Amino acid sequence: MSADELIPKAPSVEPSPHRLGYNDRLFANDLRGWFHRARFRWLVRELRARRLNDLDIIELGCFDAKTIEHLERAGLRVRSYLGLDANWEGGLDLGRARWQGRSGVELRACTTPDDIPTPEKRWPICICLETLEHVPLHLRTPFIARLAEVTGGLAFFSVPIERGVPFLVRRVPKLLLGAEHDEYSALDFLHCSMGRPERVAQRNGAHVGFDDRAFFRALREHFLVERVQGIFPGLPILGMNLQAAAVARPRA
Repeated sequence: MSADELIPKAPSVEPSPHRLGYNDRLFANDLRGWFHRARFRWLVRELRARRLNDLDIIELGCFDAKTIEHLERAGLRVRSYLGLDANWEGGLDLGRARWQGRSGVELRACTTPDDIPTPEKRWPICICLETLEHVPLHLRTPFIARLAEVTGGLAFFSVPIERGVPFLVRRVPKLLLGAEHDEYSALDFLHCSMGRPERVAQRNGAHVGFDDRAFFRALREHFLVERVQGIFPGLPILGMNLQAAAVARPRA
């Protein structure tokens, strides 16, 4: 199987008149942007709580490396940064244009775990936010294992919760507005709304069938997980949040 078959092909960089770009879809609208920026607010809080101010980072799923901007706006210093991404919607191209000339910042294409380079020294900070839910199921654990191999300090992960109440909160408005297309069959929708995403066949590149519980089980195979918490809206019951996150250290 070729690498092109392992990860869904990146959508065309050319803008469609009927589809906004990634940044416009997720971050331009005030309400939706506030939700999607929650993962960056959580990351800043966690780094500050540990008094980590000078950062050497590897990030999987960096898109245009906007994480750097969020960290530095918060007063944290990014000394070195390796961003890895499949370049969906031309994210790496945007990032390379944005950060060209910035010393210590490198962006690379990454579609398989083998694309993650072995560093001379393990990276002190690993970041992977809202990314691994898009990775084909058979590659998810290998990606986690590879990140554990190159991380020497803390790793920060976040994923969506696509089951029960959070699933309904996400999907019902889209369904009513006719924006759900054919992502979910009626049976898929029933299973996810009842908290059973494991019964739904996962489709590459989409959240369909993603189970956060299975993800965190896979994470614990290679990382010592300090805690798992909801980050939006931050409710104490994990399954009532739209997003969940973990802080972890590699086992090896």
